[in-house]
Amino acid sequence: MQGVSKHIVQDYRTHVETIASLISKGPYKLEFICDQLGISRVTLNKKKKGASFTLEEVEKLTDLFTKV
Repeated sequence: MQGVSKHIVQDYRTHVETIASLISKGPYKLEFICDQLGISRVTLNKKKKGASFTLEEVEKLTDLFTKV
């Protein structure tokens, strides 16, 4: 079971890193993403740099980038 858990955590980490990359390269302006998350641009940049989004933010961003 431990191997499965590590795999899930690694997949999640990769997903969050991918989202951070999409924020930089994606079709949405940073202001729009900030509005969707209810955070400032400074906070978004810190979260993106550290890949430290909350689960709720990851869910919102996943939905947002899935629509593209």
